[in-house]
Amino acid sequence: MARTLENLTPVGNDGHSIEMPLSTWLTATAVLATVVATTLAAWVRIPLPFTPVPVTMQSFVVLLSAACLGRARGGMAQLLYVAFGSFGLPIFAGVTVAGPYLLGPTGGYIIGFVAAAFFVGHAASRRSDYGPMAIMMMFVAGTTLIFIPGLVWLASWMQTSLQQTVALGLLPFLPGALLKIGVASWIYTRLQRRLRYLFA
Repeated sequence: MARTLENLTPVGNDGHSIEMPLSTWLTATAVLATVVATTLAAWVRIPLPFTPVPVTMQSFVVLLSAACLGRARGGMAQLLYVAFGSFGLPIFAGVTVAGPYLLGPTGGYIIGFVAAAFFVGHAASRRSDYGPMAIMMMFVAGTTLIFIPGLVWLASWMQTSLQQTVALGLLPFLPGALLKIGVASWIYTRLQRRLRYLFA
């Protein structure tokens, strides 16, 4: 099982795992830091003239933080991000005032952040020795979980056909998504085995 921030278990001299749960304050710090990072990534926003969906760095933060934090903490961070934004904090991409942002055209992608965080966090927690290809496939699956609800909601909001929805909400973002997956995979490949020692 991987030694993520959710389950840091260094191995003793006898080969058995030594349980070292994170303290409450450190857990809160890690979760809130992820919320802040997701917010900052939303502000790195490139609007496209032909679609209401902007380019942001949020999926990169969601994938990498979930792999590092694990299922519970990674998922909780994204749940808090959605909750804070729903309660009126201007933390979603392009939002400067409170409003029903989740009901807009990009609301489905934000919901997808939660699904992706839980999935990637669970997958990463299972092992600490994934190879680069396995990590990349894990992040591809997580990205897919962001796009699926995003496209479904976008089609409903814009009343577009499947072909139009894909053209507006998927194809323009594939190159960037692949780049973010590649960078996140490269970072996590080198980070996963060191996570167990962070709080030793």
